[in-house]
Formats: sequence, C-alpha cells, structure tokens
Amino acid sequence: MASIKKFLRRDVIKLIYSVLRRKLKRNIFAYLWPMISFYLRHLSDSKARITPIDYEPHQVFILVGTLDANSSKVVHGIDLTFSLEKWVEANLGSSEVELLTSLESLSPNNSKRVVVVSYDWLITVNLWKGFFSEIRRMAFQARRLGVPIWVVLPDAFDLNFVIPASILVANCGGSTILQTNTAAEGEEFGLVFPSGPHIWTLPPPVLTSFGSEILWENREPNILLAVSSDPRRKALMEVIAKSLSGSQWIMNYSNLDLSWSEYVNLVKSCRIVMTTCWMYEIHIVGSRTTKRRIPSTAVTHRVWEGFASGCTVFTNSNKVFESLGFKPGVHYVEIWDEHAHVENIELLSEDDLKKIAKAGHDLLSQIVNKGFETL
Repeated sequence: MASIKKFLRRDVIKLIYSVLRRKLKRNIFAYLWPMISFYLRHLSDSKARITPIDYEPHQVFILVGTLDANSSKVVHGIDLTFSLEKWVEANLGSSEVELLTSLESLSPNNSKRVVVVSYDWLITVNLWKGFFSEIRRMAFQARRLGVPIWVVLPDAFDLNFVIPASILVANCGGSTILQTNTAAEGEEFGLVFPSGPHIWTLPPPVLTSFGSEILWENREPNILLAVSSDPRRKALMEVIAKSLSGSQWIMNYSNLDLSWSEYVNLVKSCRIVMTTCWMYEIHIVGSRTTKRRIPSTAVTHRVWEGFASGCTVFTNSNKVFESLGFKPGVHYVEIWDEHAHVENIELLSEDDLKKIAKAGHDLLSQIVNKGFETL
C-alpha cells in the first residue's frame, strides 16, 4: 500500500510540474513575443509574402500528422484535415493536392509548389522540443526545396502555435492563414505575413452538411445559446435565457454534451443562434503593450455554423465581418452588451428575423462557393 501511495504521489507531482512548466513557458514567451516578432519579421524581409489569394501553385503538399483518415485530428466533431484538404481543392482546383507527413520524399524542381502545414501536423510534433528543433528541421527542408509555406493557425493569437508558425514562414516565405481574425489584426500583433480571413474549416462539403431542409418559418421557435468554453459568454447567455424564459422561444444549449451529429441536427432545427465573438482570456497574455495589440474579438465557428444552417445569428460585430461584408441588422443581429440591462429583451419581428437569416446564409454561401474571388 505504501508503494502504491508513493507511486501515485510521484505521478501527481509530475502532473503538477508539467502544468506549471507549460504555464511558465507560456507566460515567458508572451513577454518575449515583441522581441521574437521583431527578429522574425526582420528575418522575413528577404523572403516573399505568398498568399493563397495571389498564388496558383501546380502542386500543393498538405503536411499532416498521419495519413490514416480515421486518426486525423477532430475538434468538436470537425475533421480539420478533411476541411483543409477540401478548402484547398475548392480554391486551388487546378493544383495537384497530396497529403504528406514529412518533406523528406520530395526533391527540388522548377514547378510552382507550396506546403500547407495543417493543425493536425502542428499538434502531432513536439513543437517546442530542443528549442523548436522539429520546426527548424522542417524549415531547412522547405528552403532546400525552394517552396513557400502556408501555416494554418487555429487561433491567431495562441503563442503555442504562433511562434512555431512564424519561424516557418519567416525562414521560407509564404503566409500564416487566419480564420478567426483579419490580416490587419495579425499584422498589428506582429505575425509574419498574415493572410485572411479564410474560412478554411467550412469548405463547400462542410457547408452543405449544415444545410437545413426545414424552412426558417417551419422550424420550432428554438434558440441555440453557446455556453461552453468561455465563462464570460456563458454568463451573458444565462441572463438572456432568463429574460426570454416567459416567451414563446425554447432555449437550447451547446455545451459539448451532444454528439457531433446530434449537435449539427440541433443547429439545423433552430431559428436563432446566439453566441459571442470575444477574444478568449487565455490568449490575452504578456506585457501591457502586447495585450493592447491583441484584438478584443475573434470569430467563433458557431457563427459560421449558424449562418450555414440558415439561422438568424446574434453576435457582436468584428473586423472579420467588416472585411467580408457582413452588416449588423442586415446579415446578423448585434448581440446585447454584457454590461447592458437585458432583463427585458424584445426580439425583432419574425419577418425581420427571417430576412436577416436568409441574407446571412446567402452571403456566407457566396463567400464559400466563390472562394478567393470575394476577397
């Protein structure tokens, strides 16, 4: 029994040490980020900014963690590798697309090529081991091949991924692909060659999977409230739900308890989706100067899911919406401020809500199906 307790105590100590080390590393690099960014952007001066909008490669190599489709990374039900591959195919249709786990099998040639680094690859390799030894090795291979790199960032301000991504792009040229934020917001923060917003997680096949066969007016008066991940958002949603509790509207909650198929069917059955696009507090780290360069908003995927399903989306305005042409009162409804008095909420008329739902759905469909033509 004593040996078991000693073993368990050792495991607990290791776990605590591991958590503290990750937290310390995150905080240290958050304060060092301005210097790291300055150096990497200076290094990138001799490289080319090559974005998906202005480059038509003959070959696209998507770097993934595994070639086994059943083992690729799935986040909240979304197969990100599948989405990325279909996004590349939809927007670079004339290119040959190949999935690889490394660049070792490739040889230099004169064709226009690009390497796309997936989220699946980023979380598979040990990014920080040996002071980014795996990242530096991959950058060396890409330079040897003479190919630019596009790194797909899941969160534009998560330094766990931002620093390795910036090292790759600064050494090889290319761009960092943003979805949650705009290129201008990335520039302000100090990213190397940011490009976006690109809604790469919602290519045509994924957009279609969220399409609802039920007309807006024929759906039950369901409202889907996003209450997971962000305590700040959850608090606002609880106030909204309480205010609407005596109305015709039925409250539903996306709290990760449902399976993916159940969640998709729920979204498709709702008339309204309510969420926020606030920047996660976990990403707002570093010095006061660094924090000032982090935008207050980042578009959550629930927004796109709501538009894709033909729901009326309630959320807050942001730079991504502005850049893509989404306007409050036309394509979505500006959600209430968390400090406002929302005890007596009155929604727009059903006719107005229906018109906004259709406009939002149509604009997203146009952006996804026309791809880079809309940017």
